[in-house]
Amino acid sequence: MHEILLTRGDFPKDMQYLIWSKYNCGLVHPECHPQAATTTNQQKLVKALVYHEGYDEVLNWLVGLEQYVKGTQVQQAVRLLESVK
Repeated sequence: MHEILLTRGDFPKDMQYLIWSKYNCGLVHPECHPQAATTTNQQKLVKALVYHEGYDEVLNWLVGLEQYVKGTQVQQAVRLLESVK
């Protein structure tokens, strides 16, 4: 599984379980995983996520996480999501 919008590093260890969601994770071939984090490929993964799960559903999931994050990670993820709308 590959984290697409938010990563484990965005959350304290005891809260990382929140990112393991169909609204944030996708399957990536092991040999493709190192390239998945590039800007171009991240946008492709977000588009696939929206295609399979729905834009509004992903957005609602992200907004629901704001209460658990002290930084701007969720807002950055929302901007990335909006960039592929």
